[in-house]
Amino acid sequence: MVAGIVVQADDWEIAVKLAQFIGVVVFGLIIHGSVVLPLIYLLRVRRNPYAFMKDIFPAIKTAFVTPSSSASNTNRNGTVIYDVVAAVFIAQIHHIDWDLGTLIMIALTSAVPSTGGTGTPATGAVAVFFILTVVNVPANEACLLVLVHYLLERCNAVINVLGDCIGVAL
Repeated sequence: MVAGIVVQADDWEIAVKLAQFIGVVVFGLIIHGSVVLPLIYLLRVRRNPYAFMKDIFPAIKTAFVTPSSSASNTNRNGTVIYDVVAAVFIAQIHHIDWDLGTLIMIALTSAVPSTGGTGTPATGAVAVFFILTVVNVPANEACLLVLVHYLLERCNAVINVLGDCIGVAL
């Protein structure tokens, strides 16, 4: 399926869209991991969150290398960010515009599969199929995500583990 879509692509259109998708996901994860989560830690614990992150760096490094966040229990915020951006990416390929209510429904729907399967490799693509089915979007282009999922799964695992560590510290 992936090869068929790539062969049908005009010029570098698909490659550019995938690069933009990767950029948006990575940017969202960086903002969440370097601003949102540390701010929550700072406001609740009243200590330097970056010193705390330095102390848990071995766990974060393991999450990136393995790329499994199986040990992170229910805090799968990295996975939810990926799923929502992936669903919006596929909708944009189909030139579908969503209102705020649909985006909120997608965010809530993405929380369901992210809770159950983060430790299993390549579940992100399956979760996106599930989300797209809920909002009635053709999911055939979602197989494109397989091309970049390997890299992004590692980034998701880092944020999942970081979020759990901060949750435990709180």
